[in-house]
Amino acid sequence: YDNLVLFDRQGRVLAVSNPDYQSYCGKLLGDEWVRSVLGLKNSQSYTVSLFAPSGLYRNRHTYIYGAALYDMQDDGKAVGGIGIVFDSAPQFEAMLKDALPRNENGEIIPGSFGVFADRERNVISSTRNDIPPGSRLDVDEKFFAMSNGEGISSIIEYGGHYYAVGSRISSGYREFKDAHDGYRNDVAALIFVPLCPASAEHARARVERPRMQLQMTRSAELGDAVEIATFYVGENWFGLHSDNVVEAIDLSGLTHVPGAASYLVGYVLHHSIPIPVVNIQRLLPQIAASQNAFHQQIVLVRHKENSLFGILVDSLGEIPEVARSRVEMLSSMFSGEGVIADSLVKPDASQQAGELLLILNPDRICQRIAFLKGQEAEQSHGANANVNVVKGNVTKLVRS
Repeated sequence: YDNLVLFDRQGRVLAVSNPDYQSYCGKLLGDEWVRSVLGLKNSQSYTVSLFAPSGLYRNRHTYIYGAALYDMQDDGKAVGGIGIVFDSAPQFEAMLKDALPRNENGEIIPGSFGVFADRERNVISSTRNDIPPGSRLDVDEKFFAMSNGEGISSIIEYGGHYYAVGSRISSGYREFKDAHDGYRNDVAALIFVPLCPASAEHARARVERPRMQLQMTRSAELGDAVEIATFYVGENWFGLHSDNVVEAIDLSGLTHVPGAASYLVGYVLHHSIPIPVVNIQRLLPQIAASQNAFHQQIVLVRHKENSLFGILVDSLGEIPEVARSRVEMLSSMFSGEGVIADSLVKPDASQQAGELLLILNPDRICQRIAFLKGQEAEQSHGANANVNVVKGNVTKLVRS
């Protein structure tokens, strides 16, 4: 903390711990948090100010935690209170810097930055001077819409650059912020890792051209290249290394399975072998919904040696050769169970318009499915346990 403030039942400052604020002694505090403190009913309760500039913190943004002081003869009568002024600027900055990704030398990756913000996207702290406390973080609402403790990652354009962004919502600390704590102030922690510049033309293209294309260069200047098979799922552009793709087929012969998991579209026969077909929109619920069901096809993907599965796609893209220098692996910090891509293709600087192409990893898709299967199994086990409890209670009731 930066300061402790002791005040009486009128809100008049009696003492401060930080000598820089000695001039506040004798002054009345009219802030809302002071009135909240004096209205607390017992010594186990506390209140917290809004995150706002305070004269008790050099007019910088901070939280002030308050508790009431009670008459020893009458525990329900507040005779004053104490305010704990959190030293937010250096404390939050240190937390964020400690979370930033680092290279093999332990140095922070240049251009990466972190932000704390509330669910309304109001900035609490950041490691960039041009994103000050109290400002608004202009990114998609999906980064703030998760439940407590949940997180997502995505690739976005921000301030003229493409970033890989990971976000997670706070879930409390020990006994604080749990179901028994009445104070609620959810905070999102976001980490931005730079990928490549996005020109003005690239940014406009995201709005004006929903179907991007890779430059089809096959000249000697291309050098070492890889072949990528591209396709669209909703408004999202994905690719697979062509070595992983067997072929694309239509939906005729697709058999739906009643009661199957939401991500399993059904099965299709390929050389007399039933192949499962998955809807990756169900693996990644935050991506846009399909808009082109009439033209949907199935891309058959090779996983390991002789194992195949299908991906339901809305339309097929081109299969270009791409300079290997344009393929960049995603940071390991974005390798959680919800990430099914492992790399991306950066736009060619010579193109007037471009879009980042995410390259999916068949292994990660299967890992994501296994994770969801585990969740469903746990939920099913819990439901069965509840049913057994109910059955037991009914049996006891009948016998009685």
